[in-house]
Amino acid sequence: MTKNEIRKEYRLIRSNTTHKGEKSLKICAVLSELEEYKKAKIIAVYASLDDEVDTSPIISNALKSSKTILLPKIDSDDKMDFFEFTPELKENKFGIKEPDGTKKYAPGEINLIIMPLVCADENRNRIGFGGGYYDRYLSNYQGKTIAICFDEQIFPVPLPCEENDIKPDILLSDKRIIKKD
Repeated sequence: MTKNEIRKEYRLIRSNTTHKGEKSLKICAVLSELEEYKKAKIIAVYASLDDEVDTSPIISNALKSSKTILLPKIDSDDKMDFFEFTPELKENKFGIKEPDGTKKYAPGEINLIIMPLVCADENRNRIGFGGGYYDRYLSNYQGKTIAICFDEQIFPVPLPCEENDIKPDILLSDKRIIKKD
C-alpha cells in the first residue's frame, strides 16, 4: 500500500473509532504522568479536529499547571510555526484552528511538541496528513516529541517511510506507550 492509500484507510478508521472522549481523557491522564511532560515548561500541541484525540484536556491541564501552551499556525509562505495559545482561534485553509496571537516561539524555546497523526507503526514511524509540516519543523527542533493517537490508528506492520520522515520520541495511544530505545 502507498502512503496515500494508508492515509485514506486510516482516516476512515479514525473517524469510525468509538469512545473517543473516554480514550482522549485516558491519553491525557497518561501523558500528564510522563517525565517528558512534567519537565516541560513550554509545550506545543495542536487544536484537535472532531475525529482526532481531543487535545482540549491537555491544553486545560497544562494551563492549570502554569505551562505555556503553543499551537501551530501556517503562514502565507506555507510554513508552520508555533504561537502562544489564545482562546480566540481562527480556522485556516485546512479547517484547523490556529491562535490569533502574534507571540511566536523559536524551536529552541519549546520543550515538548505533542503532534497528531493519521497512523503510526510500532517502530514510531508516522503518517500525517501529507503536507510535511511537522517533518520540516522537526528537522530544526532538538526537544522532545510525543505523537498521540487512538490504538486503532497503530498500523500492524512497518509503514513505508522516507528519509525526511521524523519519528516522535514517544508514541502514545489509549492502550500503549512506545518509546525510543
